[in-house]
Amino acid sequence: MASTALPRWSGATASDPLGSFNKLSPSVYFHVGEVETGATTAAHQNNINSELTTRRNQKHDAPNAILLFTWMGAEPKHIAKYTSAYIKLFPTASIILIRTNLFDILFLPSTALKRRYETALAKILSLSQTSKRNDTEPRVLAQAFSNGGAFAFLHFTRFYHALAGSAPPIDALILDSGPENGDYARGVAAIMALAPKSPVVRYPVLFLLNVLLWLLWARDTVLRRKTVVRRTYFELNEPGLLPNGVPRLYLYSKADKMVDWREVEAHARNAEESGASGKAELVRFERSEHVAHIREDAGKYWNAVRVCWESRKSLNMNGTGT
Repeated sequence: MASTALPRWSGATASDPLGSFNKLSPSVYFHVGEVETGATTAAHQNNINSELTTRRNQKHDAPNAILLFTWMGAEPKHIAKYTSAYIKLFPTASIILIRTNLFDILFLPSTALKRRYETALAKILSLSQTSKRNDTEPRVLAQAFSNGGAFAFLHFTRFYHALAGSAPPIDALILDSGPENGDYARGVAAIMALAPKSPVVRYPVLFLLNVLLWLLWARDTVLRRKTVVRRTYFELNEPGLLPNGVPRLYLYSKADKMVDWREVEAHARNAEESGASGKAELVRFERSEHVAHIREDAGKYWNAVRVCWESRKSLNMNGTGT
């Protein structure tokens, strides 16, 4: 197969980093992929209610849809470094972006979270139904960033199961900077990253956030239940969450202060051993910080993404998927 030109990492390039996305709900944004002629018309781009459709003979057999679940509190200018790269790598793919924040994870009831995800769920459900009618593959790539993205991805799959009675039609799963097993000190580090930079505001906010985190930890300890981060870590490896044999890619770093690289590797091993995934590929970086691996080696990062996506074709050819 001919090699794919990989996108180069760069910072935000516009005042509106997510300008090609339509906001469908407080959490969900939607980018329409190029039409088959290679040009995106304004009418097509602005039609946010149009169903995702399967496309035959796309260049490099690209995904029809890419599901991106951001890390907690991710800013648009940082998200755009990934969305712009995906648009270059898979221009015909539509992108469903799901953002998350601390409130979603700690306080938002499951029913309210499901309402926020309804538009994203409807598009994937529509794509699955269209694929069945046309006897084609849905071709969906999912990527979750950090524990916040993993939390959102897990709940998305649960909601889809409840709606459709089956696993979402995801062909490959990428986990960036996670998941991890809920260490208290690393939880504090993650929350510190969300605090304002101004010292006048930062330290009072950090104090309040640390008190909140401690209270939540104490509550879970008294109730003898796992923290939300720990529950996510284990539930991501439940068999049946995704179709059989779906390959995974873990992108992580030894220098990450928020996620222990050894816990990531243990999660990948368990995913294979439990049957929760197909091949779980580990791509480790040595110096990059949390959700910043493209800064160390963008070529290595995006090549791993491309290889992960292509690996699902051998799965389908061998008839091991469902």
